[in-house]
Amino acid sequence: MFATDTIRDALASWVVDAGHRSRACVLDLPESQWTFEYSRLLTPFDWEFAHVTWFHERFVLREALGQLPRHSHIDGLYDSSVVPHADRYHLELLPFDDVLAWDDDVRQRELAALETADDRFMQLLALAIFHEDMHAEAFTWMRQSLAYPRPRPTPEFETDKKRARTRARAAASVDVDLDLDLDCDCDLAVDGAVVRVGSTVGFDNELEPHDVLLSSFRISRRCVDEIEFLAFVEDDGYERDEFWCPEGASWKRRADVHAPATWAKANGGWCVREFDRHRTLSASCPVIHVSWYEASAWCRWAGRRLPTEHEWEYTASLGDGRRFPWGDAAEPGRSRTGFSVPEGSSFLVAQEALRTGRSPGGVSQMIGNVWEWTSSVFLPYTGFRPGTYENYSAPFFGSRRVLRGGSWCTTLRMLSNSMRNFFEPERRDIFAGFRTCALDHDDS
Repeated sequence: MFATDTIRDALASWVVDAGHRSRACVLDLPESQWTFEYSRLLTPFDWEFAHVTWFHERFVLREALGQLPRHSHIDGLYDSSVVPHADRYHLELLPFDDVLAWDDDVRQRELAALETADDRFMQLLALAIFHEDMHAEAFTWMRQSLAYPRPRPTPEFETDKKRARTRARAAASVDVDLDLDLDCDCDLAVDGAVVRVGSTVGFDNELEPHDVLLSSFRISRRCVDEIEFLAFVEDDGYERDEFWCPEGASWKRRADVHAPATWAKANGGWCVREFDRHRTLSASCPVIHVSWYEASAWCRWAGRRLPTEHEWEYTASLGDGRRFPWGDAAEPGRSRTGFSVPEGSSFLVAQEALRTGRSPGGVSQMIGNVWEWTSSVFLPYTGFRPGTYENYSAPFFGSRRVLRGGSWCTTLRMLSNSMRNFFEPERRDIFAGFRTCALDHDDS
């Protein structure tokens, strides 16, 4: 799988790129902002940064090469499987300068070993990079939750300022050149069929390819936008329990929820907070920072439903086996991913933009912009076997809901049509929105 010089070169660039991104998500903040009042959803930045370094050492240098840990007590500090979440707030951690030196050393040893590495080493290195990419996204949603400034790491695949400026100009021109297609507002009708889902490569929970039977369905070509969700808010949707499942109704009362997480009333209307700034609601922006419960309640109010994860995956390719909605190549200009946000603009791209990234049926933004909730409970595929990182998926089966597609700060190298993300149904700090399906007679 990872036997070519091209893959070696890609991994080497990813090691450096991921490390730069992690630092860019943390080091611009004053140390006084690295920790905060305890929250079960937030982790101190210094602990999480060192955990990323620990993961590289544990699953690449130690697992693949048999090297010893740099510090004998390191697992008791930074192994998320054994360190309770609350303890991360008051452990006596390594001095951060030592962590940075440790991180530099780990990456240099990885790069040196990569020159003669076997497939197993390269598979584990890819795992560590993707794990780090996930934490870069976690750093970012924590900064959003805390109303810190938006991080601005160099977008992936860019190696110099000239390319960055060129791509930023191109992205900006797409943002304003909307040329809205009328069919983007209509449902795509998909015939029922036996379809293939899953992948031969990827995370343990998406292996292996297998067939599922889908009935005919109609799926929206765009996500629910902020103005559409506002109508639910202003129709007292949060106060009317008939739209909420029992667990969702209990959650919203307990959490005192009355609107999406980053919305607030201002001058008689509503605005949305993006990190430390505010803007007005927009019909071009998908609603974001809503839980699965909120998405499901909106669907009941609107007479719609969430797609299943397999309906979502089939829509992204219509069965031709492509890795992304536009084809097999990871082309960053086709999606809002990897922090590729023009200076001064919203991190969300208009749903009508990036038309070359649409699926074969003209469905927009299936990769990037916002993660999309599905109706599916996160369960193992038949024949599931845990990967090397055994606690990645297995502990969470049955308790979480599946999301698909990635967000504006998910790295494209990690994404595909078959990737399955998973979170508790009450989580709304993540960059998640949703699209919907029409109700068939049997659904009503």
